[in-house]
Amino acid sequence: MDSTAVRSSKWRRDCVERDLRVGMHRVAFLVLKDKKDVGFEFEKREPKAKRERKPKEPAAKIDFTGKQPLGECPISGGKILETETAYICEHSQSDRKPCKFKLSKTILGREIPKEQARKLLTTGKTDLLDAFISKRGRPFAAYLKLEDGKIGFEFPEKPARATEFKEAQTS
Repeated sequence: MDSTAVRSSKWRRDCVERDLRVGMHRVAFLVLKDKKDVGFEFEKREPKAKRERKPKEPAAKIDFTGKQPLGECPISGGKILETETAYICEHSQSDRKPCKFKLSKTILGREIPKEQARKLLTTGKTDLLDAFISKRGRPFAAYLKLEDGKIGFEFPEKPARATEFKEAQTS
């Protein structure tokens, strides 16, 4: 038996042993191939039955009548309007190719005021906003910025620490 056949048969045996350890039961037969190689032959299994999916119900259309636009959508050019939880594009309600732009009213635990949302849409950047809460639970301050139709963070430059300042003076 050459070394690749030994390795592949060892690999198959390891797989079968692992499957048995985790509770998978397979039926395998040892087969003599070419009167010198020993291999496994597995019983054919039936494929798993596919689950039936429920048809997706279309989302309820939002009525924008009487709402004042905050600005222009950076993706589609439509009007950005306020809903209960977000600022969204009027084209997000179209049946064909809806616009995906959405600015949530709450980002990382921080409420985004209407004025800052308007500033983000017009200038591409908000004022410095504090009280965002990180994944670790720590508060931080950042600017929201709009780039290529996506909203991201821009962090202010940290002031130099006193020790770094002293080291810079002594060198």
